[in-house]
Amino acid sequence: METSKGTGAGEEVAPPTRPEEQRRLALRQVMDHALLDRNGQRTGRVDDVRIRLVASSAPDQAPRLVLDAIVTGPLARRAPAPFRAIARLLYRWVGVRRPEPAAVPWSEVSAIDALVHLHVDREDDGFRLVDKAALRFISHIPGSARRQE
Repeated sequence: METSKGTGAGEEVAPPTRPEEQRRLALRQVMDHALLDRNGQRTGRVDDVRIRLVASSAPDQAPRLVLDAIVTGPLARRAPAPFRAIARLLYRWVGVRRPEPAAVPWSEVSAIDALVHLHVDREDDGFRLVDKAALRFISHIPGSARRQE
């Protein structure tokens, strides 16, 4: 039996056996974890996941939910319309014309521990869009010692 950290001091819980319990545990293990690209550079956080419904090959089996992608970046999390509109305006103000979240296919995940390790490079895949825009903005402020990387 495993001991779970979140249930109470020394309380033992059985590992999840039903598929929906296993999926819920897998989602809990990746949500809000930091992302590292293939070079070990921080890339962002897991803001959301994309799940798709896959039809079963056998007619008597129910369709399955499959983890399709990790979503990260600007406006990845759901928010009420007024907050999303304000966020879009702020992104435009710092120079991000079309703030769109990045979706990393689940096949690009190489390992999950305290961090989620990816096979992608943050420079090539557009993860630094907001960072670069903010650095361009900050670099023009007198007295800022920030440089563009």
